Amino acid sequence: MNFLRNLFRVPFHTYLQVLYFGIVHIYRVIWNIAYKNIFQPLEERIHHYSKKEPIETKWLEVYKLNESTCNSSIGIPTRFYTSETYYYYPHNDDFEQFLESEYPLCLSQISGPAMYDREMDQIPDTLEALFVARNEEKYMFRSIPMQTSLSNTFSMQESIISEVEFLVAEYTHPKMSKAISIDIPKGYYLAGNELFSPAFIQRFLELQKEYYIFDDEYVISILDSEVEEHKITFDQYVKLDEKSYSIYKISETKPLQLQSPSELSSRDSFENKMTNSTSNTENSYHLDFSDESSNNSENNSIEEIQTTTSSDSESLIQKETSPIEWWDQYIKPFL
Repeated sequence: MNFLRNLFRVPFHTYLQVLYFGIVHIYRVIWNIAYKNIFQPLEERIHHYSKKEPIETKWLEVYKLNESTCNSSIGIPTRFYTSETYYYYPHNDDFEQFLESEYPLCLSQISGPAMYDREMDQIPDTLEALFVARNEEKYMFRSIPMQTSLSNTFSMQESIISEVEFLVAEYTHPKMSKAISIDIPKGYYLAGNELFSPAFIQRFLELQKEYYIFDDEYVISILDSEVEEHKITFDQYVKLDEKSYSIYKISETKPLQLQSPSELSSRDSFENKMTNSTSNTENSYHLDFSDESSNNSENNSIEEIQTTTSSDSESLIQKETSPIEWWDQYIKPFL
């Protein structure tokens, strides 16, 4: 009887708390069992077949960004983006010698046609190739649009770490409610590296686990060490220098061709791929982080941004035909 009396003396909210903690404990136990026996093996299975970089620390990679075009169920042309990846592994301890011997093979792969797409029933067009060389913790990235003249030599022997650093880099898309943070390892900050090109972005998205939508409408927001924010679109990319970085717009003027070192020395190797140098360009701008003491001709902090005068309608890829134009062109004549 005393026990029952004591039970009735306990406040009612105390019983609710005990019930709440009991439910939470049971939920955690069931969740841990389910995760250990169902979800974790499933995640490991998915990770096993998902795209990822090789576990080796020395390799070469040719990554191709391809575009296929087909009509939707109502006849509207629609673009789809796919990729191809080719890895080359060293056959000796001298990485520079391996790079010298295998680079011509990479060039032939870059200049070759894309693989036949069975799902689209066509051979897609290659918009850009990304050449990646990894030597231990150092990565070198070279963006190679298909209209670019290529050098038949490449070396990592004199690679210099850039003083540039991006505090924040995010991938955003109008059809995505959540931005994806882009992690830039220290090994990416080498002078000469070309980052945030379309192929670079698609390669990054394929290697991460979050849901994404990729097309020419995405925007990359970057925040540099000077707390300056810039937007990188589908037709732009960033080139790192030793103490600064430049934002270039990819041109579409020159066909794909190989050039010898003597031919490249007589002209700017980036003239065919990019706009002109940042002193007179219309489609690019340059930011400098060097000190005045290092070079009297450089500015004290950031160079004045040279704004583009080209219209926003210019882009790397021709826009799709609007439904109204499609109706007037293909349907209205038959009515």
